[in-house]
Amino acid sequence: MDWLAFAVIGGVVAVVLILVATSHLAAKRRREAIENLAQSLGLEFQPTVSPETMSWLTEVAYFSRGHSHQILNHLSGGTDETEIHILDFHYTIGSGKNASHKRQTVVALVSAALQVPGFDLAPESIFTRFSEWFGVQDIDFESHPEFSDKFMLQATNEEAVRQFMDQPLMDFFCKTPDIYLNVRRGFLCLYRPDKVVPPEQWKDLMGEGFAAYQALVERMAR
Repeated sequence: MDWLAFAVIGGVVAVVLILVATSHLAAKRRREAIENLAQSLGLEFQPTVSPETMSWLTEVAYFSRGHSHQILNHLSGGTDETEIHILDFHYTIGSGKNASHKRQTVVALVSAALQVPGFDLAPESIFTRFSEWFGVQDIDFESHPEFSDKFMLQATNEEAVRQFMDQPLMDFFCKTPDIYLNVRRGFLCLYRPDKVVPPEQWKDLMGEGFAAYQALVERMAR
């Protein structure tokens, strides 16, 4: 029995070591692929960044959740008017055996020209519909039922957002009904929770971020 117990323990340890090594190798390959992407696009690459250096993120409740916040594989660049950031954001909810590790890739555009009312946009779901029963805000538009059916829209200043959300802007959002978008005066963040985007798809994600930014800028000009 002693030998059997040692064999079982040894097998478990071996499996854990293999999983850890595989995880480290995957993280290393991901980091290298993103660094190569940065070089090809002329963007700055940082393997890790302190969340405190991007304090504007904390204006969004989602990025203040949990603990042990990490920003990894950070690409950045831009013009005098607009900065773009794309990164892996990690955080943990709970602790010990109950800990849940969350990871997602986020694209953010920062610009002083983005003088818009703040709002949070998320796909409508059974969970969000259920949460409405408990008084969770969801701004709906009788004039655009498709938008209201597809999204939960929340804002501190509901009236300002109602005035800002015109038909062309809502039509734009309806084309990508799975996005999560946080907009604040001066920046926007676009992501899909718990989705780590492969490096080869980062250019597409940046394109989505730019498209959302452009849609907001065009709305300001109308």
